[in-house]
Amino acid sequence: SLSMSNSDANENPYNFDIQGTGIAVPTLTSPTATAVTNDGATLGATITDDGSSSILSRGTVWGTSPAPTGNELAEGGSTTGVFSHARFGMPAGTLIYHRGWASNSVGKAYSADGTFWTVPNAPVVYAATDVGANSFYANWSLVTGATNYFLDVASNSGFTAFASGFNNLMAGNVTNYPVTGLLPGTDYWYRVRSQNSGGTSTNSAVVGPVTTSSIS
Repeated sequence: SLSMSNSDANENPYNFDIQGTGIAVPTLTSPTATAVTNDGATLGATITDDGSSSILSRGTVWGTSPAPTGNELAEGGSTTGVFSHARFGMPAGTLIYHRGWASNSVGKAYSADGTFWTVPNAPVVYAATDVGANSFYANWSLVTGATNYFLDVASNSGFTAFASGFNNLMAGNVTNYPVTGLLPGTDYWYRVRSQNSGGTSTNSAVVGPVTTSSIS
């Protein structure tokens, strides 16, 4: 309320009741990340309130530390509600922080942070070691951001005839694994995939043939 005096002592002051909601920056919630790969994801958020001023632009940002403002890209829309778009150029096997943003005539606002891990790269595979009549060790590189590795071993290079127990075997967070239960004097091939909470990599290159020793 606003009170103003007048020049007549016998009159009451003038009283005015001024009301209004005003305008503010937009409000965003629910940052989302889907379709995660080794170098990107579909990022988005929800604009729940435009702040009583039309949305001018909206989009996402991402980085490798909390509250990112870099890697900004506009999504192209100018309405409230859910939005998303594909983002690329992220490092593999990395914890990514991301936020949605929206702007109006007052300024720009961000959602809370969301996080996800990008999928790790495929391992580099190395030659088999300790090859015997019934076993050998499969070897591969440590991959940034990986927490597990899957191992395939087959008796053909097309991986249609797997060694018993070695079709997508979960090896754990290791860089070698004993392959056992093999036939003597037989050719085998192996390949490896890395994994973390973001997903599983593509197949590595193939090592083989690894020929087990014959029993004389």
